[in-house]
Amino acid sequence: MRLIRFLQLALVSQMLFLAYNLPGQTAPPFYWYYYAIDKNDVSPTNTSLVYDSQGLPSIAYRGAGNYYLKYAKFDGAFWSTETIVSGWLFGRIQMALGPDDRPFILYHSNYNGTSCALAYKEGDNWVTRTISDSLRPSDGYTLSIKVDSQNRLHIVYPKHIVDASGNQILPSSLKYVRYDHYSDTTPSVANYIDFQFNGKWNSITLDENEQPVVAYWNNGEYVKVAFWKNNKWSIEDVTPGPFLDLQGWYTTIIRGVNKYFISFYHTDRDVLRMASGTSGNWTVEDVADLGSLNFFESQMPIVLVDNSPYIAYHDVDNGDLRLAYKNGGNWHSDVVDSIGYVGGWASMALTPEGTPAISYYDATNRFLRFAVASPTPPKDTDADLIADYIEEMNGTNAKDTDTDDDGLSDGEEDQNQNGIVDSDETDPLQFDTDGDGLSDGLEVGRTQGFPASGAILGTDMTKFSPDLDPSTTTNRLVADTDSDGLNDGEEDANANGRSDTTETDPLNPDTDDDGLLDGVERTSGTGPLDVDSDDDGLADGVEDKNKDGVVDAGETNPASWDSDGDGISDGVELGVTAPVDDPDSAGKLSGTDLTIFVADLDPGTSTAPTLRDTDQDGAMDGQEDLNHNGRFDDGESDPLKPDTDGDGVLDGIELATKTSPLDLDSDDDGLADGEEDKNKNGILDPGETSAFLFDTDGDKLSDGLELGVTQGVVDPDGVGFLRGSDDMIFAPDSEPESRTDPRKQDSDEDGLIDGDEDINANGRQDGGETDPLNWDSDGDNVSDGDEKSLGTDPLDPQSVSSLELMYESVFADASLSDWTVVDDGAIEAPSDWLVVDNVLMQLSNIFGFLTPENPDDISMVGTYIWSGDKRWQHYIIEFEMRSDDDDALGIMFRYADAGTYYRFSVSNELQKAWCMRFAGGACTVLAEENYDFSLGIWHKVRLSAIGSHFQVLIDGERVLSTMDDAIRKGAFAFYTWKNSAAGFRNLKIRGSEMTSVISTPDYVKDAQFTTVRNARQLTIELQSDAEISTIRLAGRTTHDQFDDLGEQRTSAAKNNSYVFIDPQPWQHAQYRLTLLNAQGDALQEKELTPEDIVDDFTLYPAFPNPFRDDLQLVLRLNQSACIRYKVFNLLGQLIYSEEHDSIANSWKVFRWNGRDAQNAPAPNGAYLVRLEIFDQNNVTSLIKTHQQKVLLLR
Repeated sequence: MRLIRFLQLALVSQMLFLAYNLPGQTAPPFYWYYYAIDKNDVSPTNTSLVYDSQGLPSIAYRGAGNYYLKYAKFDGAFWSTETIVSGWLFGRIQMALGPDDRPFILYHSNYNGTSCALAYKEGDNWVTRTISDSLRPSDGYTLSIKVDSQNRLHIVYPKHIVDASGNQILPSSLKYVRYDHYSDTTPSVANYIDFQFNGKWNSITLDENEQPVVAYWNNGEYVKVAFWKNNKWSIEDVTPGPFLDLQGWYTTIIRGVNKYFISFYHTDRDVLRMASGTSGNWTVEDVADLGSLNFFESQMPIVLVDNSPYIAYHDVDNGDLRLAYKNGGNWHSDVVDSIGYVGGWASMALTPEGTPAISYYDATNRFLRFAVASPTPPKDTDADLIADYIEEMNGTNAKDTDTDDDGLSDGEEDQNQNGIVDSDETDPLQFDTDGDGLSDGLEVGRTQGFPASGAILGTDMTKFSPDLDPSTTTNRLVADTDSDGLNDGEEDANANGRSDTTETDPLNPDTDDDGLLDGVERTSGTGPLDVDSDDDGLADGVEDKNKDGVVDAGETNPASWDSDGDGISDGVELGVTAPVDDPDSAGKLSGTDLTIFVADLDPGTSTAPTLRDTDQDGAMDGQEDLNHNGRFDDGESDPLKPDTDGDGVLDGIELATKTSPLDLDSDDDGLADGEEDKNKNGILDPGETSAFLFDTDGDKLSDGLELGVTQGVVDPDGVGFLRGSDDMIFAPDSEPESRTDPRKQDSDEDGLIDGDEDINANGRQDGGETDPLNWDSDGDNVSDGDEKSLGTDPLDPQSVSSLELMYESVFADASLSDWTVVDDGAIEAPSDWLVVDNVLMQLSNIFGFLTPENPDDISMVGTYIWSGDKRWQHYIIEFEMRSDDDDALGIMFRYADAGTYYRFSVSNELQKAWCMRFAGGACTVLAEENYDFSLGIWHKVRLSAIGSHFQVLIDGERVLSTMDDAIRKGAFAFYTWKNSAAGFRNLKIRGSEMTSVISTPDYVKDAQFTTVRNARQLTIELQSDAEISTIRLAGRTTHDQFDDLGEQRTSAAKNNSYVFIDPQPWQHAQYRLTLLNAQGDALQEKELTPEDIVDDFTLYPAFPNPFRDDLQLVLRLNQSACIRYKVFNLLGQLIYSEEHDSIANSWKVFRWNGRDAQNAPAPNGAYLVRLEIFDQNNVTSLIKTHQQKVLLLR
C-alpha cells in the first residue's frame, strides 16, 4: 500500500472557467482543480470513478504498463493505491458501490478479454471470481454493473452462446445476470436480452423500482433500450434508422428525474449524440462533433447536475478532455484539460457539492489524472501566476515569487501553470534545472531578480547570479548548449554568463577552432584554448584526424609533443617547418609556443610519428637523428635506412652492441661487422667473432689476421659520413692460407695463446716463433706451452725437461702399504684393489649391477687409491692403463683432499674422455671430448699439469687439453667407476715440490681499483725488472672461495701495465693476485682490497644503461641502514619506489622493471634513480644520497 498526500499529487494549475455567465445561463461557473493520482504506473487506463456515501472518491483502473487491475482510494487526507489482480488483463472496467460503500469491480479477466470477472472487498482483502467465459474477444467492448439498495448485483455483458461442449451456437449475445447476494456463485436471474452481435457496447441503470434498464448497441447499428417488466425483457428502438446507420457505440445510460439520458457515438457522422425520454417517447439530438475516434480509448460518461446532462469525452484530434453541457437550450463544449495528450478512458461522477469530477489518462506524462470542478476560484497569494494549491502540492512557496532564487518567477518557469515540469519548462524548485552548474535565470540572461514586497518573498540576492553578458544566452534546459561534451557550467566556470579569458565558450563547440570539440579536448588532455596544445607545430585537429579524442591507429597524440616517444617531435617527423599561428594574437587563444617548437630542417624526408623506429632497425628515430632536427647529419645514423653503413647489421643492433652504424668495420680488424655477426642478432653466438672487439679471443691477434684477411674493408663513400677499416689499426695476414681460430685463445691447445706464438702478429710462423697451429712445434711430444713452462726449447726436440723424477713405482710391493683406498658414494660392495705381477688392479664393481646409472650425474664418483701426502704443484704423470670392462677409469691429480682434486677419466661405453674439477662440493666439467678407448690392450698415458695447463696424451695422441688454476697442488690417485677389470702399471712422475706462495720480493709496483660503468677495474703495474710471465686474478667470495677472473701473459708492448675487469664486483670483497714465471712457478701472491669497500656505502653504476626491462643498481653497505629506492622522471614526478626498513651490512641489488607503481609500462626516456640511506636507529636522519641518470629504451 503506498500513500500519497492528496495535496502533493502533482499537478496542474491551469484554471479553466467553464461557464460564461451568459443571460439565461443555467449552468454554474466552474473552476477546475487538477491532481495526479498514480504517477508510478506506466499508462494507467480504463478508469471508473465513484463517490461513496462519505463524499470520498475511488477509482478502479487498469495499469496498462503491466495490465494489472488496480484500485485507488481517497480517505480524506491521503490517496492509497493497490493492485487487485496481477496479470495480463485486457478490456473495459466498471465499478459500482453497494449500499455499505463496498466496491464491486467488473472486468475482463484474461489475455484476450474473453472472460468476465468480479472483484469486491471483504474486510481488507479483495475477493475475485469469474462470472462467465466465452465473451466476445476484444478489449474495446463494455461490461456493466449496478448494485441496488438490497446489495443485489445487476450485471450485463456480451457473450457467445455455446452448447454443453463449449461449441459456439450464437455469437455475441447480450446477457443479464443478477446475484441476490454478492458472494453467491450462481445467479438468481440469468437470461439473454438480445442475440446475434447485439450488446457489444452496453450500459445498465436501475428504474425507480430497482429493476434493470439496459441501453445497448444493436447489430443493425442503432441504439436500443431493454426494460425488465413482468419478468421479461421489453425492447424498443431509441434511434431507429436505416440498416448500418452506425449509431450506438460507447452507449452510456443514466436515470434522471422522470426520464433517462443516453450518450452514444454516431460513427458515420463522427458525432456525439444524446437520447433522452421514457419508454416509447425518445428525443435524440446532436451534442458535439468529434472528428477522429480512438476505438479503445473512448468512453462518454454522463452525469446530471440539476437534472441537466453533462457529458465528458476525449477530443482525439486535439488531445484534449472536454465537457459538453446545455446552456440556454444549446449545447456547449468546453476544454477541461488541454495540457498534453489527455482525456482517454474518461469516467465521471458527481462530487458531494454536485459538481462534476472526472478521472482520465494523461498520455503525455503517463499519469492517472483527476479533475474536480468547483465554483470557487483558486488563490495566487504571491501573484506568480501559479495557484496556491498547485504550489502547495508542487512544493514551491505560495508566498515567494521566486522559490528557487534563480531570478525567474515560479510562473515564468512553470509556463502553463500546471504544476508539472514539462519538457519545455524549467523547474521552479531547481536553481539549475539542467544541472549544468548555471542558474536558470543566468542562462536566459536575467540581470536582476524579484524584490520582496511585504510578506511576499522575492529573489534571495545572496544566491542569485546576475548575467554579466545578457546578449548571449545558453539553453536553460540543455546542460551542454553547444553539444561539445562540456556542461555550460564547466565552460562558464565562474558562472557569470560571460566567456572570460580562461574559459571556453559555451556557445561555441570548438572555442579555439582547432577542429576538436572543447569537451573532447578537456577529456583527452589537450587545451581547448590552444590550437597546438603540445607545441609540435601540428594543430590538435590535424593530429586527432577523426576528432574523437582517442589516439587511434594512424593518429598522433595532440597532447604529446612526441607521440611515439622516440625523442623527435611529431611535427619534425611529419616535415613541419613553421608553427601554428596564434589565432587571436594577444587574446585568450594561443598557437604553437616558439620556445618549444622545433622546425624540420629537411622536410623532404619524414619519419613515422606513430612508430618509434621508422626503419625497423631496432633503434628509435631519436637515437638515430641525435639532434632531432629531421636531417641526416654527420655522426648520425639514418632513421629511414635500417642499415646505414650497409655492413649487414641493423643500426639498432650496432648501437646496442657498441659497434658503429656508420662504420662497416667498427673494430678495424678487416672484417665487416656483418661478417663477424653472421646471424646479425647483435649477440656473440658460437662460431662468431665480435664486431666490437679487434681481438675477440684476447690472444693478441686480430680477428681478421686469424681468418687470413689481407685487405681491410673499403670506405664506401670516400670522405662522406661512412667509414671502412682504419689502415692505421688493421693488420693484414702475411700467410692467409694458415689460419688460427679467432674464437679460441690457444688454437692448438698447447698452453700458449696464439699471440705468444705468432709474436710479431703477422699471421706467419717466422724464425724463433712456435707454430700456433701445432701444439708440439718440435715434435718431441711435449707441448709448446709445457716446454715454455719447464724451461725447455719448444723448437728443439733434443731439449730435455728440467723436471726431476719425483716418484716411480712398478708395483713390486703387493701390500700397497703406502697407498690409501677410498670408496666414494653409497656402495653395495667394497672395492678390490690389489697388485698382481706388478700390475695395480681393481676388480670390484662397488655399486653392483643392480644400481642404475644416473645420466644426470656427471660426477661419477667411484673408488680410488692414492699414495702418501705428496703436495706437488707441477708434474707430468706417465703410466700404462688397461680395462676389460667398458665402464670408466682414469687418474686423479692435484688431489688436496676428498673433496678437492682434478680427475681425468675415459669410458668405452660412453665413448667419452673428461677432465673435471671437484671443489666446494661441486663438480665442474673442464673439458669433454669424444674418444674411443679400446678394451683389452695396454695404453700409454701421459698427463701433464704444468701451471694452469693440463694436457693428456694416450698412445702419443693428444686426447684433451684445458686450463684451470683453482687447485694449485696436490697428490695423485688411480680411479675406477663401476669397473671390475681395471689395471695400471709402470708409473713415473716428474715434477716440482715448490710451494704455491712466494711473498718476496714484491713484484707489484702499483695496483689501482676504479669503477667503469657497472664493473670494477684493476690496473696492475709491475716492477720494470720483474721476470713475470703470467698474471692471474681471482676474487674472494663471501663463502671464502675464489672466482677465477682471468689471466694475462706479460708483454713488453704493455709497458708493465695490465688491466683486469670484474663484471660482478658486488660478489667480491677482496682479490688475490698471483704472479708466475715462465716455468709456471708462483713467484708471488698478493691480496688486494678495493678502496671503495672501505667506504660505508658504495653504489655501483646502474646497468645495463640504456635498459629495456631490468635495471640493476648494486649497493655495498659496510653498516646496517634503512634504504629508500626511488625512480623519478625528469619532471620530478615519482614513478616507482621501494622502502627497506633494515638492510644488514652486505651487498644489495636494487632492480626496476621499467614500470610505474600501477605496473603500467613507463614511457621511453631518461629517469633519475635515487637511493636515500638513513640511520637504522633514527629513520629521520639521512646519511647519504646516491643519484644516477638512466635511459629506458624498449
